[in-house]
Amino acid sequence: MSRYLVLTIGLCFTLAGCTSSTTTSPLDTAKKAVEDTDAKAKKAKEEYVAQLKKDLSQADREIDDLKDKAKTATGTAKEKMDQRIKDLGVQRDKTNKQLVELQSDTKRAWDEVKTGMDKSWGELKDSLQKAKEEFK
Repeated sequence: MSRYLVLTIGLCFTLAGCTSSTTTSPLDTAKKAVEDTDAKAKKAKEEYVAQLKKDLSQADREIDDLKDKAKTATGTAKEKMDQRIKDLGVQRDKTNKQLVELQSDTKRAWDEVKTGMDKSWGELKDSLQKAKEEFK
């Protein structure tokens, strides 16, 4: 019995020594994890938006190049180029609209918004590439 008493007292002293004012509660740890995740998501969104702005600027330059080529075209080739450039403008405007929404959107899930933006940008990029190849 005295043996159990000594072990119990020793365990109490050991446990008492384990607590300190510098330990954090599970709630504090969870809050910190959420804050870190929010900060990382915000940074990822900012980087994504910055890259999309660069990509759209590049697309604008390439569309302008196609417009210059269309000025020298004639007949059905010119009609085809003008229609393709018009379609590219519509896609570019759609992508830009989604970018504006992405920048101001704080309610929808980031992954959902990013997926839609990736799709829109991919469609614009593919159409632009096809047009450039077609009108070399």
